[in-house]
Amino acid sequence: MSPQPPSRRPRRGRRAPTVYTGPRDADRQSEAPMETENERRDSENEETDSLEALERGRVDEGLKDLAELLELSDLDCPKRSLPRIQRYLVRMLEENEKLNLSGIRDMHEALALHVVDSLFLWTAIAKPPKLILDIGSGNGFPGVAAASLWPGARVILVERRQKKSAAIATCAKAAGMTNVECLALDAGQLPSLHAELRRSCDLVLSRATASLSEIAKLASPLLRREGILVQWKAMQFPEEERKEYERRQKQLQLQSREDLIYVIHAAEPRPRRLVSALKT
Repeated sequence: MSPQPPSRRPRRGRRAPTVYTGPRDADRQSEAPMETENERRDSENEETDSLEALERGRVDEGLKDLAELLELSDLDCPKRSLPRIQRYLVRMLEENEKLNLSGIRDMHEALALHVVDSLFLWTAIAKPPKLILDIGSGNGFPGVAAASLWPGARVILVERRQKKSAAIATCAKAAGMTNVECLALDAGQLPSLHAELRRSCDLVLSRATASLSEIAKLASPLLRREGILVQWKAMQFPEEERKEYERRQKQLQLQSREDLIYVIHAAEPRPRRLVSALKT
């Protein structure tokens, strides 16, 4: 037999060289989400900037249309009040796509039928009010117009439907109307649930809500002495509604003022009237 070669014992202390093959899978997984998150944030920022630019464009365009409508209506009101009310309208029409706040979807029609109609309040009030209450605010008008006209006043929008109240509160906040508050309750509950409002309001408003006498009954306990109730009506409305209102005025401690008659220029001219009364 040929002799076997001596067996070689493994030499200790030497290791195979390490070859770098790139980041481990765990490293890749930790890095990938970071990149994805940054990309997502950049995308969100771009989308936000785009939406803000679009909204600014709508506000600027609306302000031009509003100026023309005010000139057509021969209505002179503070120009400083217009940007906030226009910002509110843009937001309200956006919310209107999700929740039915108004049957009017077109910006130009909304400017005429909501904004200009509400701004005629300026011509009916001589002394700046401190506390204003809008009964049955619905889409926020005319209360938000009053908030823009008198930014130093406290304006309370009363809307019994919770979803609508929350929506108009969101729109008012987005428009920068810091003097607006929203209450989601029935106006008939105000004297008992908010006793601080009894006989304290300088101005109570109501637009397209109920009959003259029904609103007068709700407003009377809230108005201070010499406070004013203003209601928006069509040029022509039932004569019986007027008579019932006049019959109840003495009981409600209200005294009629002269109606303000005006025309708003929408798709077609619409004669309107403001019916107002003084608390005695």
